[in-house]
Amino acid sequence: PAHRLLLELSVKAIENAGYSLESLSGSNTSVFLGMKDSAYSSFIDRTDVSAITGNMNAMAAGKISYYLNLQGPSMVMDTACSSSLVAIHQGCQSILNGDSEYSLCGAMRLVYEFASVASVDNLGITSSDGRIRTFDAESTGTGTGVGGGVVLLKTFADADRDGDHIHAVILATAINN
Repeated sequence: PAHRLLLELSVKAIENAGYSLESLSGSNTSVFLGMKDSAYSSFIDRTDVSAITGNMNAMAAGKISYYLNLQGPSMVMDTACSSSLVAIHQGCQSILNGDSEYSLCGAMRLVYEFASVASVDNLGITSSDGRIRTFDAESTGTGTGVGGGVVLLKTFADADRDGDHIHAVILATAINN
């Protein structure tokens, strides 16, 4: 399910940026995704090789590249809470280094068992007031969540020149874990 949802979100990101799937087919577009292992593998038939490889997080970025015929680098990473930020950083670096012209970046986390969410609460790392303050001295902890999102990145100069839909400008990135 996570792979399918990421593919759907990737298509929506491309269309939201004003591109067609055909216009990016064969392009030097990278795919960087943050994903966390889920318990979904416990629901699949362990003797079915296609079910196993079809649900491995490591395959998600390559699968999107394959289905959309994108020719840039593809990678999935798990840096816990910072996976989506690291994916965007990698996408920006790929563009700035000339490894790709565009980059699909995003993250997905699906939870199939309530016990896995409850176990995080038992670690003592959740925010005491329910508010998340990333990189803030006032932060009292993290939170748990389920969801996904994908954006299509391109340099500002190229997007401005091409008259693209610009929803935001990234001024700088950094990575951590």
